[in-house]
Amino acid sequence: MSGGARGGPAPRWAYQGAGGSLGRIETDTDRDGKVDKWEQFDPPGKPGGPPILRVVSLDPGNTGKTTLRLHYRADGTFERTEKPPLEPRTL
Repeated sequence: MSGGARGGPAPRWAYQGAGGSLGRIETDTDRDGKVDKWEQFDPPGKPGGPPILRVVSLDPGNTGKTTLRLHYRADGTFERTEKPPLEPRTL
Protein backbone atom coordinates (compact mmCIF):
# COMPACT_ATOMS: atom_id res chain seq x y z
CA MET A 1 0.00 0.00 0.00
CA SER A 2 1.13 3.52 -0.66
CA GLY A 3 -0.37 6.91 0.02
CA GLY A 4 -1.70 8.46 3.15
CA ALA A 5 -2.85 11.83 4.38
CA ARG A 6 -5.12 14.06 2.33
CA GLY A 7 -3.15 16.03 -0.18
CA GLY A 8 -0.71 13.17 -0.72
CA PRO A 9 -1.05 10.28 -3.12
CA ALA A 10 -4.24 8.23 -2.90
CA PRO A 11 -3.85 4.84 -1.16
CA ARG A 12 -3.02 2.13 -3.73
CA TRP A 13 -2.55 -1.63 -3.64
CA ALA A 14 -0.68 -3.50 -6.38
CA TYR A 15 -1.07 -7.22 -7.11
CA GLN A 16 1.05 -9.62 -9.12
CA GLY A 17 -0.34 -11.19 -12.26
CA ALA A 18 0.83 -13.94 -14.58
CA GLY A 19 4.55 -14.57 -14.54
CA GLY A 20 5.11 -12.16 -11.65
CA SER A 21 4.33 -8.99 -13.60
CA LEU A 22 1.88 -6.35 -12.42
CA GLY A 23 -1.65 -7.75 -12.69
CA ARG A 24 -3.81 -5.05 -11.15
CA ILE A 25 -3.81 -1.91 -9.05
CA GLU A 26 -6.64 -0.91 -6.71
CA THR A 27 -6.91 2.71 -5.59
CA ASP A 28 -9.02 4.57 -3.03
CA THR A 29 -9.11 7.84 -5.00
CA ASP A 30 -11.28 9.75 -2.51
CA ARG A 31 -9.60 8.29 0.60
CA ASP A 32 -12.86 7.07 2.18
CA GLY A 33 -11.48 3.61 2.97
CA LYS A 34 -13.11 1.91 -0.06
CA VAL A 35 -11.49 1.02 -3.36
CA ASP A 36 -13.12 2.95 -6.21
CA LYS A 37 -10.66 2.48 -9.09
CA TRP A 38 -9.34 -0.80 -10.49
CA GLU A 39 -6.68 -1.04 -13.20
CA GLN A 40 -6.11 -4.38 -14.94
CA PHE A 41 -2.91 -5.17 -16.82
CA ASP A 42 -1.78 -7.79 -19.32
CA PRO A 43 1.75 -9.19 -19.00
CA PRO A 44 4.49 -7.30 -20.89
CA GLY A 45 4.57 -7.83 -24.65
CA LYS A 46 8.29 -8.51 -24.51
CA PRO A 47 10.66 -9.63 -21.75
CA GLY A 48 11.58 -6.73 -19.47
CA GLY A 49 8.86 -4.53 -20.94
CA PRO A 50 6.18 -2.73 -18.95
CA PRO A 51 2.83 -4.35 -18.18
CA ILE A 52 0.05 -3.32 -20.57
CA LEU A 53 -2.93 -1.41 -19.16
CA ARG A 54 -6.11 -2.93 -20.60
CA VAL A 55 -9.07 -1.90 -18.41
CA VAL A 56 -9.75 0.84 -15.87
CA SER A 57 -12.94 0.26 -13.84
CA LEU A 58 -14.37 3.16 -11.85
CA ASP A 59 -16.95 3.74 -9.13
CA PRO A 60 -17.16 7.56 -9.01
CA GLY A 61 -20.46 7.56 -7.12
CA ASN A 62 -19.24 5.32 -4.27
CA THR A 63 -21.92 2.72 -4.98
CA GLY A 64 -19.60 -0.21 -4.23
CA LYS A 65 -20.05 -1.27 -7.86
CA THR A 66 -18.20 -0.60 -11.08
CA THR A 67 -20.25 1.97 -12.99
CA LEU A 68 -17.80 2.83 -15.76
CA ARG A 69 -15.10 0.87 -17.59
CA LEU A 70 -12.47 2.28 -19.92
CA HIS A 71 -10.94 -0.26 -22.30
CA TYR A 72 -7.52 0.13 -23.94
CA ARG A 73 -5.87 -1.70 -26.83
CA ALA A 74 -2.58 -3.55 -26.38
CA ASP A 75 -0.77 -0.60 -28.00
CA GLY A 76 -2.09 1.72 -25.25
CA THR A 77 -4.66 3.59 -27.32
CA PHE A 78 -8.19 4.09 -26.03
CA GLU A 79 -10.70 1.55 -27.39
CA ARG A 80 -14.11 2.15 -25.80
CA THR A 81 -16.16 3.11 -22.76
CA GLU A 82 -18.56 0.65 -21.17
CA LYS A 83 -21.28 1.24 -18.59
CA PRO A 84 -21.82 -2.23 -17.08
CA PRO A 85 -25.01 -3.29 -15.32
CA LEU A 86 -24.91 -2.38 -11.65
CA GLU A 87 -23.44 -5.43 -9.94
CA PRO A 88 -21.06 -5.75 -6.98
CA ARG A 89 -17.40 -5.47 -8.03
CA THR A 90 -15.51 -8.77 -7.91
CA LEU A 91 -12.14 -9.89 -9.25
